[in-house]
Amino acid sequence: ILPPDATGPGAADANVTQELGKMLAASRPKQKFYAAGLASLDRWARRERKNSFAELSTEQQLDILETLDATYQDWSREASASGKVQRKLTALRLMRSGEYSAVEFFPRLVRDVMQVFYTSRVAWNWLGYDGPPMPQGYSDLWSARQGAAN
Repeated sequence: ILPPDATGPGAADANVTQELGKMLAASRPKQKFYAAGLASLDRWARRERKNSFAELSTEQQLDILETLDATYQDWSREASASGKVQRKLTALRLMRSGEYSAVEFFPRLVRDVMQVFYTSRVAWNWLGYDGPPMPQGYSDLWSARQGAAN
């Protein structure tokens, strides 16, 4: 979702997986949402590619995630009356097959990954951000906090 590149670090550099695990451990509703979303994603992969999501190649996984994202984006757009009916029919078909949760899960996963990444010290250093304000203020306004990017 957030690979490193020549311009900066990625999710792995900020230990996003571990931090997401902590976030999930602290929230029973998020655990349920993720469990339903991952199970639905796996059903989608089995229907489309005859394998679990984890068993697919990176290219096949990306293809499925792009399809989920396109479906979610399509559902978020304004539509005519016939378009709304078509969306409802698609949603009902996905609900019956147990794949509906995957469409809701992927954008939430992307938001959670971005939230964890951009609240990490790795991202702050990359962006040159000292972090949130200190309650007692800065003792020296001209010096960055220890560990911040220069």
